[in-house]
Amino acid sequence: TTSPINPNQVRDNGIPLWDNPYDDLFPKTRPLGIEAGGECKFIPFESKGATVFFRSHVPSDEELEECEHIELTSSTPWNPHDMKM
Repeated sequence: TTSPINPNQVRDNGIPLWDNPYDDLFPKTRPLGIEAGGECKFIPFESKGATVFFRSHVPSDEELEECEHIELTSSTPWNPHDMKM
């Protein structure tokens, strides 16, 4: 499945995210995706037409127990109209 996450909400939480295929640095120096904690925790994006996304799934009980949890958004309420870019 795909994730309906808001990229600006992730950025506002201090996590680097690149979703612009027209960026001058893509693909030369950095791929599209989320840098969620160093090189080993890079979540690559895919694209289909004009849609940029990453694949995700509901974790199994085993994955919830054994895998590291990475929080992309803050638990603080987020209002896109209050965000300063």
